[in-house]
Amino acid sequence: MNLHPEPARSLPIVVTTDVVIAGGGPAGIAAAYAAAQAGARVHLIETHGQLGGIWTTGLLGWILDDANKPGVIRLLLDRLSQAGARQEKCSGGTAVDPEILKLILEELLQEVGVTIRLH
Repeated sequence: MNLHPEPARSLPIVVTTDVVIAGGGPAGIAAAYAAAQAGARVHLIETHGQLGGIWTTGLLGWILDDANKPGVIRLLLDRLSQAGARQEKCSGGTAVDPEILKLILEELLQEVGVTIRLH
């Protein structure tokens, strides 16, 4: 096997954190929110220009929910209702406005101190 030696070098440390979340879709948002609520310094990195994954970038506009779920999904659904961006629940889900959802997701994470990096 041929090997090419790479010289050692010093790299600057730009930021320190406790938790890095790769992806700002539904699971990444919940993980970042929960970690920040628990007191961790959290950085969420999303490849697209907004949070939400399939809900926003994918324009699904439909959140499968259960009225009995606690936590971040309950908080999110309540915020969507307050913003007038949530339609009546039917067939086990909630239709939402993806554009307003983008803003609400950023607000929720910023409120608990999550650092968001887009693009």
